[in-house]
Formats: sequence, structure tokens, C-alpha cells
Amino acid sequence: MEDLVPRFPVITVLIRENLTGELTVNGTSHPIGAESVERLRSGVIARCSRVAREIGRAVRLTVEEPEEHYELAIHPDAFVQVLSPAATIDAEPAERLVGTSTCRICGLEQSLRNNFCIGCGCESPHDIEGGRS
Repeated sequence: MEDLVPRFPVITVLIRENLTGELTVNGTSHPIGAESVERLRSGVIARCSRVAREIGRAVRLTVEEPEEHYELAIHPDAFVQVLSPAATIDAEPAERLVGTSTCRICGLEQSLRNNFCIGCGCESPHDIEGGRS
């Protein structure tokens, strides 16, 4: 069984070769930056999962990188799926693996679904908005 991932909210990310970019949510652009493309991607997934939690379902993310363009579904628990050409996802995936990243303050590795660091308690431990973290 497949589920359609609606177009709203409109979320896009542009990731540049210099490890900066823009995350745009419903027309509001936020500069982003990190020390690696993996950290940028993790921060974007964490931010999109917060939006997904707010509305209670997976959101669509359009990604533009220097060599690639693709669309993903980001779930409230930070689970990521690649969208089909018809903007659908497998409603019952075999596994629900969620990525990890380090806290921007204390460096503790933790799930991208965390809103607060389990080590130092900072809010948005995976935040990449505003520049390099």
C-alpha cells in the first residue's frame, strides 16, 4: 500500500558545494551551514521532522544539491523515505531506521528525532540554521 505525501507545506533545501545553503519553509528562507554535507543533511531532516510533528504527518522535502535533485518524505519521527515519481511512499516499510547526529553544543551522538539534547539539554541539538555549527 502507498500513501500520497501532500505538497503542503512547501519545503525546499538548496545545499551548495561550500557547505552552506538555504532551507525554505512556505516561502520563508533560512540560511544554513555546517562543517560537512552529512551534518547539513542531518540538520535538514531534524528541522523537517519538527514541521512534520506539528502537522501530524510526513512532509515533502525537495532537495537541490550541486549534482542532484530529488524529493524525500520526512516523517514526524525523522524517518526518511524517497518519494516515487507520483509523490507516494510505501505505507508499511520493512524497517524504520532513523539517523543520528551530534549535538551542536556538547557533541553527544543522538537520534535526529530529539528536540532537546539528552546530554546538555539544549533545544534543537541538530540545528544548522544561521551558519556553521
